Amino acid sequence: MYLNCPHCEHSEKVDDQGLSTTACPSCGSSLSLANSTKSCRSMGVPRNIGRYQVEKLLGWGGFGSVYLARDSDLDRQVAIKVPHLEQLQREDAAKAYLAEARVLAQLDHPGIVPVYDVGRTADGLCYIVSKYIAGSDLAKLIKHSRSGFAEVIQIVATVAEALHYSHIHGLVHRDIKPANILIDSEGKPYVADFGLALNDENFGDSGRHSGTPLYMSPEQARGRGHLVDGRSDIFSLGVVFYELLTGRTPFRGDMRAVLTQIATADVRPPRQCDDTIPPAIEQVCLKALSKDLTLRYTTAKDMADDLRCILATCQCDATQAATVRSLPVAATSNSRRTAKLMVVVGVALVVTVLTGSIAILWQRERRPGPVQAGAKTAEETLVDEVDASDDDTRLLTRLVESNSMIARFTEQIEQNPQNAEGYSLRGNELRKAGALTLSLADLNRAIERNDQKAIYFSNLGHTLRELGRREEALKAFSAAIELDRTDTTYLSNRAYLLVEMGREDEANLDFSDAVQIAPTDPYGWSNLGEFHRQQGKTDDAIADFSEGIRQATPDFGSAAFLYSNRAHVYLEQGDNDKAIKDFTTAIEQEPQLGSRYADRGRAYFRQQDLEHAAADYSNALLLDPSIHVPDGLKKLLERDAESD
Repeated sequence: MYLNCPHCEHSEKVDDQGLSTTACPSCGSSLSLANSTKSCRSMGVPRNIGRYQVEKLLGWGGFGSVYLARDSDLDRQVAIKVPHLEQLQREDAAKAYLAEARVLAQLDHPGIVPVYDVGRTADGLCYIVSKYIAGSDLAKLIKHSRSGFAEVIQIVATVAEALHYSHIHGLVHRDIKPANILIDSEGKPYVADFGLALNDENFGDSGRHSGTPLYMSPEQARGRGHLVDGRSDIFSLGVVFYELLTGRTPFRGDMRAVLTQIATADVRPPRQCDDTIPPAIEQVCLKALSKDLTLRYTTAKDMADDLRCILATCQCDATQAATVRSLPVAATSNSRRTAKLMVVVGVALVVTVLTGSIAILWQRERRPGPVQAGAKTAEETLVDEVDASDDDTRLLTRLVESNSMIARFTEQIEQNPQNAEGYSLRGNELRKAGALTLSLADLNRAIERNDQKAIYFSNLGHTLRELGRREEALKAFSAAIELDRTDTTYLSNRAYLLVEMGREDEANLDFSDAVQIAPTDPYGWSNLGEFHRQQGKTDDAIADFSEGIRQATPDFGSAAFLYSNRAHVYLEQGDNDKAIKDFTTAIEQEPQLGSRYADRGRAYFRQQDLEHAAADYSNALLLDPSIHVPDGLKKLLERDAESD
């Protein structure tokens, strides 16, 4: 049968035999085949919903169905969303759904798909009537073509303005992604599907791990719903912006890898993917993607203003992209914030920061233990001199002029040369920009001014590690741990470095300490389990993953990746039945990953269960066409495709 995704209207041919769920290959939305096919086959398409005459079914999924209908009173086409009856069986659930829908109906902005009506039929069917956007969506636009920079800026700025409007009215979208940005026949974008929107007053009660993984904010990826506000939507829009600019999302891999990257990994600057992207545009994108909420845009309007300013002061057409390398970002009367981006810091400051040698002094006691063997005593001083060359000075000058984050922190340092936080933040940004020597100098300065902040030493450790100075990086991570033993991230950083250095026994101690300190954190158990797996200790790995599953709480979101990890170990041990069971649980919890279906399909294939193996690989290919199919299944899949 053909399944039309109700979120993005992507149409795919799927085999519904024996499957309860699948996922849209375009937007990743979870779709329920069991409920959808049953309801559609038994009920058919209704002739009327309320006063609206149904013309056709546009799509269906896990939440319900979407119909194209005609409003005969006003003589116009509308889209009607109808949730499955089983989702709103309780009267209080139905009332809450309609109340939320009425809140959405109050939104009146040209960049938001308007809700025309909400209601309930005599037989209890709830529905929402909205404007029907005849056109496509941003997911299809990205898939089939690359837009010029001017068009990209226009789309993202319009969406940002629409989000700002919803935020000031107390609604956070929570699922911004290309499939939820509709494009009409004239190219105008609309924000659609506020299905996950949450009223501000309910934020504190939300621990849900909701949204589409590739576009989640760090707060969502960590399952911390109480931290989700308008800035979460800004991060998701930043991911969409990045994808429009580069043709790819900044985070890739399976569910576990993506969530870990979102929560901890630095984003690769867009210009490293495509150096024709103007620096000013890259700056806005990276600011939206800041993991630190305090460094991200405060409001979506701020982001839109910066983009409008770029559009007003420069031409960013695709025809000019090859020659444009630096865009002046001028202040306008309607954007006082943007004036800060114009600041060109004097070279005198750069010379002051970099001329001569800069020393960091670590004069605190160290935690005794194997990682400290050969280290200096508490009374000794570790001195690391960094001499600034003319090339370094010129590089920093260019970065100040082209990178708004670096310019901002440089301005803070200029205003207060004793600002340790400013040096640390700029040092981190310099590392992201690949200016490792400059990063090292700044991080040294930060610690020189305040040697009681664990994050300063952790940032220093990352820079030293990228410079290949592992022993010094080890000391930096150890200093961070000594200052803050409650944050297990520092232990994990040191553990991975110890693995790189071939010091597995010491790494094992750090991984083990992490799960003792934070036993409900599934990522700690995952790290320990993967370490044991790499050591060939499969029974220990299974025990680690099992304990992580047992200890997991909603605060950290889904534990599906732990089931998947354990399943892989079962596969290595040849226990296909247990592997299939765990992969099935992982798929039920997170059905949008093609790799999970492929993994289970491989287990079925090993059992010579070709029918189930073929079904799983078919689903995997719908989600990820790049997935490798075993030769023994290729002909079977091709034959099934021909018969369909």
